[in-house]
Amino acid sequence: MSKTLFLFLFSPNPDSYINAICYAYEKLDVKKVKLIHVKGAKTALSDKDAPLVKNRIWSQIEGLSKGEYIVFPKDLTALDRSQKQLNNATRIDVYRRIQEDFLDDGVVDIHYDKLKEGLDSVFRKYGGTKPKNYVVDLTSGAKAPTIDIFSVCLALGVDQIYIFELADTPDRANPENSLYHALPADKFSYTCLTKSAAVMAGRAAFLRKRSLRWAVMLISLVVWATSTAFFLSQGSNSQPLQYIMVLSGIVGLVSPIVSSVSERRA
Repeated sequence: MSKTLFLFLFSPNPDSYINAICYAYEKLDVKKVKLIHVKGAKTALSDKDAPLVKNRIWSQIEGLSKGEYIVFPKDLTALDRSQKQLNNATRIDVYRRIQEDFLDDGVVDIHYDKLKEGLDSVFRKYGGTKPKNYVVDLTSGAKAPTIDIFSVCLALGVDQIYIFELADTPDRANPENSLYHALPADKFSYTCLTKSAAVMAGRAAFLRKRSLRWAVMLISLVVWATSTAFFLSQGSNSQPLQYIMVLSGIVGLVSPIVSSVSERRA
């Protein structure tokens, strides 16, 4: 089944988003894209800026499909712009295909203070019920909201979370040379953050701790059930019951110690 790209708007520069859209479209079986603006998050965009950046993204893709690069002014509200012809137009067909396959249906807003509820709703509405069909892009993300969004995505079962990175500093004089069609494969990376060594180690440690805690809980439950059965059948003076009660106390004392030790080792 095709996937949906959920692309978060953090920066006024449309080029990095275009790179992410192109790669996801060609390599990750993405057939839909949804732009997301997080209201209340500290980013380079205000609530009024997000729709303007969206317009620039799709305008730039249209221009690139015609072999032109649009030079936008820094002021997002300014209407003046200029075009320059692309020096390398050998792979611009990807922009035309994206135009044909993707619909510009605006920007969806979610609130920072209700991030989990908002993301869960947006993911389900535009991507379906299976997290394996979600591709989340955090390119150009601001530090604090990016960490929060990443954490919430993991909690919602999303493990395809990416960022697009250039190998070299962008050419400010010729920014079109840093766009997808002009980039050799060794000049960029589209990194899945959940597959990084640090994240995988952290998730493995969490799973180990969770497994250990479940084991301790299960042992405690078995001891409690056994002692209860003995109490009902033998009475409080039963010697086996007294042994079990002592064991129950030991388990109760050891459980937090084991959990604490496992957390330190992880």
